[in-house]
Amino acid sequence: MTLILLLMVLLVERVALQSLPWHATRYLKWYSTKYSHKIKDNDTFSLLLFLVAPAVAVGIFLFIFDSRLIDFVVSLFVLAICVGHYPLRKYYRQFLNAQQRKDTEAASILHYKLMGEPLENEGAEGNKSESGDSSNEEIEDPGSENEEAERPDFDSAENKNESVGETLVWINLQYYAAPIFFYVVLGVPGIILYTTVLYIAEGKFIDSLKDDSNQATASKWLEWLLWVPARLVSVGYMFVGHFGRGLEAWLKYSANLSKSSKFVVTQVALAAEGLEKSNADIEAVNAANAEKMVRLAKRNMVLFLVVVALLTLYGQIV
Repeated sequence: MTLILLLMVLLVERVALQSLPWHATRYLKWYSTKYSHKIKDNDTFSLLLFLVAPAVAVGIFLFIFDSRLIDFVVSLFVLAICVGHYPLRKYYRQFLNAQQRKDTEAASILHYKLMGEPLENEGAEGNKSESGDSSNEEIEDPGSENEEAERPDFDSAENKNESVGETLVWINLQYYAAPIFFYVVLGVPGIILYTTVLYIAEGKFIDSLKDDSNQATASKWLEWLLWVPARLVSVGYMFVGHFGRGLEAWLKYSANLSKSSKFVVTQVALAAEGLEKSNADIEAVNAANAEKMVRLAKRNMVLFLVVVALLTLYGQIV
């Protein structure tokens, strides 16, 4: 059943799950608004309870109502809202359109948005229909009425040091590979726990925690959660890309605890695809390299599904 659910969600997510009810942000915003005030300042225990409560509640519900039908419906719904991110997918399409028009400034702005600009009105965006003529699609700033006030600082070190390809590989890990990993390993409670920690810790799509110490703790826990998925996804990049170069990068960085999950997965992906992050790539926001990284991530997802299928055949997962 796991494989069937994953295939259903991945096939439908691209075309149908594009409205607010099919996005985790809606539910986590409600949960955060209603209960985040109960978290005490600089209190790890209350923060932990806040983050695990949704997963525990759903786990208890599934345990009490021990039904295959209920489990199937709940699993399908949870996967549908936790896997993928429609607003970011829309920004990527706009980025490709900007590249086709040779609009470098628009492409740079959209890269900034892909890196995680807060999407305060993303629900309204999700319900808007897209124009049939994609070449005339405008860049929307969902978080501000004044575009000039929100214009990104393209001279910042972070923006200069991250190529579009790296951004897309990181998005793929956060919103596709990692949620599926936790669902396969820990079931519905696992993917709910990961998604809750992701959105709370990132603070990009819902309000950040009021206490900076708690926010930092949540970010640290998110890095712990991503440690194993990032290394496994990197192994996949080795097999679907250039194995020798990917293996060299994986051996160099994977066991280095000082390197973040983002650094490991992006460096292995670049090596596996035979790309070097040059200054020209960063400044010109090279679309060709971005498309190569997207194709690499797609091949890796197919490999992951093949592994799930083999484990299903041998009875390791259901």
